Amino acid sequence: MLKYQDNEVKYYYNGDENIRPFISLIVTAYDRNTYLMDAINCAVNQTLDKDKYEIIVIKNFYDQKIDEFISKHKMKSIISSGIEGYYPYLAQKYASGQIIVFLDDDDLISTEKLKIIYDIFQDNNIGYYHNNYNVLMNNTIVYDKLINPPKFKTMVIKNNNKLKMVYFLEKKLAYANNSCIAIRKNLLETKKEWLKNQVANIDRFLFMAGLLSNLDLYIDSRILTTYRMHDKQTSALQDGDINILINRKINFINKSLPAFENMYKMARGSEFENYMYTRIINLKLAYNFWSFSKKYKIEKNPYILYLRSGNYFEFPRLFIYKSPLFLRKKLISLIYSV
Repeated sequence: MLKYQDNEVKYYYNGDENIRPFISLIVTAYDRNTYLMDAINCAVNQTLDKDKYEIIVIKNFYDQKIDEFISKHKMKSIISSGIEGYYPYLAQKYASGQIIVFLDDDDLISTEKLKIIYDIFQDNNIGYYHNNYNVLMNNTIVYDKLINPPKFKTMVIKNNNKLKMVYFLEKKLAYANNSCIAIRKNLLETKKEWLKNQVANIDRFLFMAGLLSNLDLYIDSRILTTYRMHDKQTSALQDGDINILINRKINFINKSLPAFENMYKMARGSEFENYMYTRIINLKLAYNFWSFSKKYKIEKNPYILYLRSGNYFEFPRLFIYKSPLFLRKKLISLIYSV
């Protein structure tokens, strides 16, 4: 057992030092313990042999009941004073496994998920994995076209085909939700300085790390994650009040822009530089749309940029973002039913 305090970590408990796991399952919580035990129990009750995975709980608070449970089950425990975006950096630093799997405190995973991931990553060519998810609202599984992922078939995207497929993967939300993602630890280690500066949109960063690697992507259509919607989320879409919705979207975009600019810098010089540039354009157009302003001037014609990149599916979004001001609230009301 090791306990110490430094600039990054206020407390660290090393769990069971005798195991040499293949997988490190990272459970994270920031300013919220409401659902954390549900996530931890999902981690404990996996069908994968216990010696093949470790559990690391990263949070920014003490909780006697939860901390005692963590200690009893010999998990690693990290209490950090850093921002939430710093957690994946700590994960790659302290994880012992070759594969890192993420689980947000308010989400759930199926009992067989780690066994499935273990089997898939026996193929050394797989660098990034993403599974499908369903949505839980008020303790009921629901379907909502705004938050559920579109249907797709399980696919392996070969390294030499990633650029061609990136906008297809974007449409299929192959980047969305930390709790759906697994990635080789060494892909994060090579990007750790960028990871340290990633203030938000961690799932996007993990996706970019997979794209920028020379390894394949495994996109799994199986539903192995349950994404919980609740009123404590900063990204929740449905509020019943259009002004609350607009403010949340603006705050989310303001938080996301520095994160996307960090990823754009990371992608510079690679074949995905243009892809990340279009993501930033999307955010700026979205800000102008939601704020009913023209704060951001788009230097390049986004229609031409998207046409050249093959990103045709976002053309309707561009028309909406560039619609006249008097139409925007009406469009928001129709699309989001508020």
